[in-house]
Amino acid sequence: MIATLHPRPESETVTRPGEPLEVLLNRAVRAAPTVEVPVGDAAVFDAAMRVITEHGVRAVTMDHVAAESGVSRATLFRRFESKDHLLQGALTYEVTRFLDEMGRALNDLPTVSERVTEALMTCLRMSSHPLFSDGSDESNRTGLLRAITIGDPSPLELGHAFVAGRIAAAQASGELPPGDSDLQADVLIRVVLGYTLVPQSTIDITDDETLRAIAVSALVPILYPRSQ
Repeated sequence: MIATLHPRPESETVTRPGEPLEVLLNRAVRAAPTVEVPVGDAAVFDAAMRVITEHGVRAVTMDHVAAESGVSRATLFRRFESKDHLLQGALTYEVTRFLDEMGRALNDLPTVSERVTEALMTCLRMSSHPLFSDGSDESNRTGLLRAITIGDPSPLELGHAFVAGRIAAAQASGELPPGDSDLQADVLIRVVLGYTLVPQSTIDITDDETLRAIAVSALVPILYPRSQ
């Protein structure tokens, strides 16, 4: 069932200066597959993401978002009830866009190798997202790591199950050779997280052709183990 993207805060008591990034992002990752964005909210969420990038989640105020979006503070409170409510919605919107892009990468290409390459490129592009790039609050990267590892199951565990399931299905259909899908998924996810959380590199990972080369030469071969 698809819910409207106005998730209620887990508590009606809103802390000041607000929930940390890892809490809001964890909720966003869990909510993203089951929500849709109400018409008119996208522009507010885009503005909120720009403000989060500039100020960090804990320092953002409704006044910041109002000034950036051109929507009055009173209107924002009528629509979102609290700062945490709005920021969680913005993060959920961002995660949903990422998942949509990932879905297109997985569904629109004809071969497993091409799908894996495009999906990995999509993930690696996250390392240059304003939330995690060098110019943002450095604590955001730590917050991202905490966000994906808390919960039972955690977003990381859910992601692992999804990737391992796709690999296992491709192996069962003959598109991929037999292999340990759980181990392969674990390695792929950890490599991608490494680039996302530690983007500084002698390799230009902001360039699509470079990302494609990384995926093709270093990551896709993980799915094609050598014969013993």
